Amino acid sequence: MVDRLTRKEIKHDEFVDGTVRILRVLEENPRPFLIGTGVILGLVVAVSGFWTFSRMQADKVADKLSRGEAALLAPVVDDGSARPTDPYSPSFESDEARLEAAIERLEEAASGMGSGAQVALYLQGKALLEAGEVDKAITKLEAALAALGSDPTLGPASRALLAGALERAGQYERALELWAELADEGSGYPRDLALFALGRCQSKAGKSDEARQTLEEIGELYPESPVLERARQLLGAL
Repeated sequence: MVDRLTRKEIKHDEFVDGTVRILRVLEENPRPFLIGTGVILGLVVAVSGFWTFSRMQADKVADKLSRGEAALLAPVVDDGSARPTDPYSPSFESDEARLEAAIERLEEAASGMGSGAQVALYLQGKALLEAGEVDKAITKLEAALAALGSDPTLGPASRALLAGALERAGQYERALELWAELADEGSGYPRDLALFALGRCQSKAGKSDEARQTLEEIGELYPESPVLERARQLLGAL
């Protein structure tokens, strides 16, 4: 009786035969193999070089971001001991000098690539807004929101800062859209604060009835809210 080959044995024989055929082809015509190997090695070198370059660029952006953030949070001193040129622990003689330095440093970081540059856009918008340059702040914050909108922390923060900037610029309709988004449950932003900002913006936009309804909701849902007293004051002025 003829022995039957098992499936495993058949696969093994097929593998051996296939390997032998490949070796014969390479022996007879090695050029395609060498070309393919060269291409693969070239790709490996290119990817490795790109990764190294990207890592270096990210490190540079992170350093510039640290310098910009240090300036933004730096103290203001008036005793002649200001150190405006200190890269990581500066101090300034005035808020104007502090913000000017922060904006300049953050601009350098924002011109780079990666998440560090995106955070720099957000902080630069914050600094510009604090400096009273509202239109420039809006431009930076729009870009920051586009880049960071899906981030669970900086997304809501960017949206709120942009909404506040638009409100200051009198662009109430766009500001109302953003505050309404933040006032939704699950937005990642404190809902009582968003409701207060929404009601305030509605009041500025001349929508008194909507503002009253929004502000009253704070007292109903958040009786311990830190903005409840301000909401009541705003209600009394409607």
